[in-house]
Amino acid sequence: MFSKEIKSLIKECLNTPLQGIIAALEGMKIREDREVLLHFSPYKKMMIIGKEDPALDYNSLKTQSKNTEVIVVEFEGGHMSFIENKDDFSNSIMYFIENI
Repeated sequence: MFSKEIKSLIKECLNTPLQGIIAALEGMKIREDREVLLHFSPYKKMMIIGKEDPALDYNSLKTQSKNTEVIVVEFEGGHMSFIENKDDFSNSIMYFIENI
């Protein structure tokens, strides 16, 4: 379905140095919980959630955004909404930018 995009991403990933991948994973592992920003930051926020995302838990993200002013945009796809739902994704971003 997205064979062109997948091939491009695979090519990009294969050119990523191993140490860079390790550093990125380590950084995600040790990062602080910043959920408080969803509740108390003074600027507008939008969270894009893929309902079938294997990397970020859909229910956890919904819980984190509950009782906040975060604009939540949900897509049926997974972690790659910018490819899987390209037009809707772009429209959501543009709508958010134009209305903040």
